[in-house]
Parts: sequence; C-alpha cells; structure tokens
Amino acid sequence: MTAHAPVRTADQYPCAIGIWLRLHGNSGTARIERVVALGAAAPTLLALIWSVRQTTDAPAPVDGIAVATAALLVCALGLVLDTVGARDTASNTQGRTDRLALEAGAGLILVPGTLLTLAAGSPLAWLVLLLVGATALVTAITPDGLFGSRSPRRHLGWLALLLGTAGLWVGLNRVGTEAPEPYVLPVAGMLLVLAVLIRRFGRIPRAAAASPAAALLTLAGLLVAIVPLALASASGSPARPIVMAAACGVLLLGSAVARWGPSRSAYLAAAWTSGAIGLLVTSIVQLMRVLGAPGAPDARLECWLFPLAAAAAGAFLIGARTDPAALRPRTIASITLLVLALATVTTAEIAAFTGADMTDDAAVTAVRASVLVLALGVVHVLAAWRLRAPLTMAVGWVAAGLAGFALMSAVGTQATEPFEFVTVPLGLAIVVGQVLAGRARPADTEAPVAVRARWITAGLALALLPGAVVGGTGDLLRPVLALTIGGAFAVSGALLLVRPRWASLAWPALGIGALTVVLTVVLTAASRIQPLLELAPNGPDTRLEAWLLPSALILAAVGTGLVTVTRRTDEGTGPGRSEATDAPALRLGYVLLVLATVGVLAAEVAALGYEPLATIRVILLVWTFSALHLAAFWYDDSRLGRMVAWVAIGAGGGAVVAGSAYAAPATVEIVSVPLAIALLATGWLHLDVTPAARSRRWLAPGLLVLLVLLVPSVLLDITESPLWRVVGLGLVATVVIVVGAVRKLQAPFVIGAIVLMLHAVAQLWPWISLAYGAVTWWLWLGVGGVILIVLAARYEQRIANFKAISMTISALR
Repeated sequence: MTAHAPVRTADQYPCAIGIWLRLHGNSGTARIERVVALGAAAPTLLALIWSVRQTTDAPAPVDGIAVATAALLVCALGLVLDTVGARDTASNTQGRTDRLALEAGAGLILVPGTLLTLAAGSPLAWLVLLLVGATALVTAITPDGLFGSRSPRRHLGWLALLLGTAGLWVGLNRVGTEAPEPYVLPVAGMLLVLAVLIRRFGRIPRAAAASPAAALLTLAGLLVAIVPLALASASGSPARPIVMAAACGVLLLGSAVARWGPSRSAYLAAAWTSGAIGLLVTSIVQLMRVLGAPGAPDARLECWLFPLAAAAAGAFLIGARTDPAALRPRTIASITLLVLALATVTTAEIAAFTGADMTDDAAVTAVRASVLVLALGVVHVLAAWRLRAPLTMAVGWVAAGLAGFALMSAVGTQATEPFEFVTVPLGLAIVVGQVLAGRARPADTEAPVAVRARWITAGLALALLPGAVVGGTGDLLRPVLALTIGGAFAVSGALLLVRPRWASLAWPALGIGALTVVLTVVLTAASRIQPLLELAPNGPDTRLEAWLLPSALILAAVGTGLVTVTRRTDEGTGPGRSEATDAPALRLGYVLLVLATVGVLAAEVAALGYEPLATIRVILLVWTFSALHLAAFWYDDSRLGRMVAWVAIGAGGGAVVAGSAYAAPATVEIVSVPLAIALLATGWLHLDVTPAARSRRWLAPGLLVLLVLLVPSVLLDITESPLWRVVGLGLVATVVIVVGAVRKLQAPFVIGAIVLMLHAVAQLWPWISLAYGAVTWWLWLGVGGVILIVLAARYEQRIANFKAISMTISALR
C-alpha cells in the first residue's frame, strides 16, 4: 500500500455519506439511519484531516486545530442544510433535524478535543479557542439571522464571545504581552460592534425605541474598555490616567448635553454611566497612588480631584434635564454620582491631612481641612436653598455629615489651629441653609419652623460654643472674638424678636449668643481674672477691667436689647403689658442686667486690695451704678425694672461700704453724693407720677436709710473737718429745709432741720463748752430752773403749740 492509501480510504467515507444522503429516495425514509450518518460526519471528517496530517508529518499541536476545524465545517454544513430547508415548508423539519444531528456529532469531537488541547498546554491553544468560538457563533445563527432571531440557540452567541475572548487572552499571555490595551480593547470593540448590529438588525425598530440588549452591550463594551485601563493606571506612565480621565469626561459630559429621545436615551444613559464610573475609578486609583507615596501628599492630590469635579458637573447636567422620560432614574443617578464624588473628595482629603506631618505641613493641612469643610458647607447651603436634583435636602445633609466627619478628623488630629477654621464654617452653613430654606419655602405650620429653629440652634452652638468653652486658654483673640460675636448674635436675636418672619432665627441667636457670652465670662474669669485677683497687693491692674468691662457691657447690651424690644412690641396693648412683663424674653433681659451688675461689683470689690486703683474703682462703681439706678427708674416703671434699679443702687451702696474698708476714697462725699442724688432723683420722679406717694418713703432713703448724703458728713463734722465740709453741710441742710418747706415735703424738712441742728451744735460746741466753764455750775442750774418755771406756767399753751407744730409737720407730704 502506498503512502496515500490512508487518505484515499478516509476520503471514501464522507463521499459515501454525502451520496447516500442526497439520493432521492432517502429524504423521507430511513430516518434513524440518516441521523446516525449525519452524526458520523464530524468524526469521519476528523479522520480525513488526521490522515492528511500523517502524510504531511505535521506537528502534534495541529491535532487540536484539526478537531476544531472539523467541527466548524460540519456546523457550517448544518447551517446550510437548515437554511436550504427553511425555504421549503415540507422539508423545514427535516433540515432542522439534520442540523441537530450534525451539531451533535461535532460536539462529540469538539468538547473532549478542546479539553485535551488545553490540558496539554498546546502552544496553539489560543487558536483552538478562537475556532471553537467561531463554531459556537455558527451554531447560534438561524435561517432568520442572529440578531433578529427568536430561537433559543441565539444565546450561544454569548458563548462564542467568551470563547473568543479567552482565546485572545491566552494568545496574548503566551507571547508575554503586559500592556492591558490589547486584552480589553478588542473585546470592547466586539461588544460595541454587537451593540450596533443588534440596534441595526434587531427586532425593535431603531427609530421608535432603543434596544435594551444593545444598550446593555454598549454599557458592557465601554466598561470593559474603561475599568481595566483605569485600574491599570495605578502604575506606569501618568499619560494613561490622564487620557482615561479626559476620555471619560468627554463621554460623561457629551452624553449629558446631547439631545435625549426615546430612540437614543438608553445608549446615552450607558455612555453617561460608563463615563461616570470611569472618572470615579480613575480618580480613586490615582488618589490612592498619591496617598501611598512616601511623604506628605503634594498638589497632585488636588489635581486628581478635577475628574471628580467633572463627575459632579455631569451629575448637575443630567439632573437639570426636564424631559419627563426616565426622570426618576436620571434623578437617582445624578444624586448617587454627586454623593459618591463628595464622599471620595472627603475621604481623600481626610487621609491627606490625618497622615501628614503637622510640624512640616501645618499650613497645608489647615488649608485643606478648612477648604474641605467650607466647600461641603456651601453644598449644604445650596441644597437647602434650591431643591433641584441632584441638590436635594438629603444630599445637603449628606454634605453636612461629611463636613462633620472632616471636622472631627481635623480637630482630633489637630490639623487646624485654631479649630474655628472648621467649626465656624460648618455651623454658619447650617444656619444660613436653614434661614434660606425658610425664606424660599415659608411654612404654613409651626412644625417646620420649630425644626428649623432646632437646627439653627445646633449650628450656632457648633460655631460659637467651642470657642467660648476653651476661651480661657491660649491667646487673647479667641475670648475677645467669642465675646464680640456672641454679643452681636445675642443683640441681633433680641432685635429680631419683633419680626415674625425671623422667628426661627431670633431665639436661637439670642440664646446661643447670650450663652456664649456667659460661658466666656465665667470661664475667662476662672482662668484669667482669678489669677489677676491673686496678684494683690501688686495687682490686679487695669487688665481686670480689660476683661471685665467688655463682658459686662455685652451682657448689659443684650439685656437692654431684650427689654427694649419686648417693651416696644407691647406698646399700645393696654392690659396686655403686665403679661409681657412676665414674658421669657423680658425676664431673661432683666436677669442679664442683674448678672452684669452683680458680676462687676464682685470682681471690683475683690480687686480693691490694689491700692493705686482702689479709689478710682470705687468712684467709677458708685457713679455707674447710680446712673444705672436713675436710668432704670426713668425708662422702666415695671416691677422687674424697679428691681433692677434697686439692685443697682444696692450695688453702689455695697461699693461705698467696701471702699470704706480700704479708706477709698478719702473724701466720702465723692461717692455718697452721687448715690444720694440718684435716690433723691428717682424719689422725686415717683412723687411727680404718683400723687398719693409720701416723701418719707421715696425721699428718706436718700437722706437717712442708706446714709448717703448728710449722715456721713455729720459724723465727720463732729470731729475735725475742713472748712469746705462745714460750709457745704450747712448750705445743703439749709437748702433741704427750704425745699421741704416750699414744696411742703415732710422728709426733707424734718431731716434737714435735724441735721442743721446737729451741725449747729457741732460747730458751736467749743463756744458752749467755753461758756459753761466760765460760769459756776449753780448759775446754770438756776437758769434751767427759771426755764422750767416759765414752761410750767404756760404748760397747756406750750402743749397746744407743740401739737400744732406736730400736726403741721404731719400734714406735709
């Protein structure tokens, strides 16, 4: 037998099968034999190919190709038979049966042959996989096509795609290809080609609607091209991530601004989604690359935030579209993308300033933390002000939450010093957002107003209270700013109480502002004023007033503002005025005034041990409290107003008593006269307003009860006194008597007369004593007896005179 004998023998089998199948009488008979013969076509063809290989001495790896080629040819023959049979209704069933038999025989040789080839590690395994994929593709095609077919075999096209991809990757790996582009771009291109073909030849009319399968393939193709390349950009040249970010940005923004319609919306959505995912993945990978580098992150960190800015722009563009088609999915997608962008930026910046060296990068980390919190606060404000996708209220609070997380990280790592760089922006952002939300969407019920008021309170507390709590430590700027800003908010809140539109802001501003001032004063007093008081006798110096007076003035300003605004609101209400007197705002105002008064008195009295400033401190205290007493009496005739007035004058009296313990001032009239004038002035005012009032109650306190005008001078007059005190006391007593007589006031007349007699006795006592010593004692006894005889002779008349004088004095007011 010659070398070609096996080829001739193997060639006879397919020829015999083909002739027998095409005989005219065999088409409808011997069905079992026909199926068996068709099933044997693939093995017979494989035997023929092996025979040819043996004659040509081809290498062994060709065997796998022979198996795949035989299967491919047989499956192609089955497709031809099925297509030819589909033209004739009578032979349609026979064509499908023949094809199934051919494909079954091909499967018998293809599956084990492919597995053996892969297991043996054949160098041509990639080509075998490609041929197997081609076989699966031929098997998936039906007489009515592939993309418009309704047959279940059309799904074998996905198997063909997987096998082709596997063959490509096996071949690239065998030749040592490391770049990812050859692995993914052909696959992505094939997916996109399939999407185009399905759109062109699919069952769905392309002019009426988009094909879901084509849209899904478009998304898959773009993601296959984008995601692996973005992940691979973690190393290698920086050109790849830049190109990827640019391409994804163009894809995202271009699809967002394009005209959406029923026939293209699904494809544009796929392009937008793939662009958004590409930007996010590229940015995250590059941010991790920058953060993982040794040393502090440089400006490249912020540079790779620009792709996230483009993603946010794409979210705004897609959310701004007004066409009703797919409105809800677009809104959800835009919100999700914006939240992911914000979360990525926040996480990257937090990782940057928490891992940095604070000694070398303090300024950079402070700027990063501050700008991050400020930017997130701006997002919160915009979301609260303009509710439009993607800036919804939920996104606004997510931004605020991220800002709070950044704030805690910055404060915990001491990335910002002072920490107000992060607390104040976030707190004010919450306040401004709630105020703008209230103005843009006024509520008809009290519930939203109460909710906004609580959030405003929380925002103001975050902005102001931390600085007030730690105001006693560090430099002087923090407590000064806390006092100033807290007082400004408190006064503003007091002024806004009369405006119903600002009701949600008024009370939070007033309460938190006042609390800030009180905390600053109390804690500053504990940490700064108390050490000053312990410096006596060498202190405290004027630094005490530098801390004390601004605090007291701010408290007094807030209290005065509350009282004034509440009284102004109540003007003209008549009987309702008494109700306003008990209003919380009014009571708080009076309490603040009393606290300021008592606090100043306590601190200044404790500081009187510093002799150089003792006199001026007592004088200023008495004069200030006297003026406060007069002002409160003059402008506020309510019960609480009078209480403040008496507290002020009591504080002035306390200052005089405390000053006398330190002999400050040496001339007591400097402090007694202002108190007396204040008491007499307020008493006179009350007498003018109230006709039934008596002078004993309203003028006597200035003359006797508090001993502020005449009694101290009388006591000093008994001892050696300068001429000005002697003359002044006599003149003042005479004036008081004259005023009492002219105005028919009992208290001035009686007290003035008593003081004048005491003054006369005190001044004439040396001469009386001299006259008494110049005459013998029994002569004075005789003079006294004569006087008693005269009085006894006219006793009844004298009694009547005394009664008349007493009645006249009692009749005085």
